[in-house]
Amino acid sequence: EAANAKLEAMEAANAALREKMDALERERGLREAAVAAAEQRAATRTIDKNSSLVDVLFGEKRAPKPASSPSSSESESEDEDDEDALAAHRAAEAGDVAFLDECPAYLLKKTDEARRTALFYACAHDNEACARIL
Repeated sequence: EAANAKLEAMEAANAALREKMDALERERGLREAAVAAAEQRAATRTIDKNSSLVDVLFGEKRAPKPASSPSSSESESEDEDDEDALAAHRAAEAGDVAFLDECPAYLLKKTDEARRTALFYACAHDNEACARIL
């Protein structure tokens, strides 16, 4: 009988230990989820800050269009060509996946005045879907 009592005591201790381990595992899962959520919030804040910096530091500075003159029609058509060439840049910045899917390949490879491609803008503005296309 003493052996049975010891066996029952050990089984009870094992059951209590399993319950404690299960509780610890649940608690660890909750802590990991909380840490992951905190890391995601911190990363989002960092991305937001970086996006703002990108806008400030690398934002395109567009010169005002010159007043109309006999020679300005030629420069206006060049400006429009430049704007069309940068359409993929604007789409990548805005996250316009549909436009990039339809966009001709030569426009996707164009660079702006600072030699940045549409891929730069997709990454700078955290548009992962656009970056995958590019």
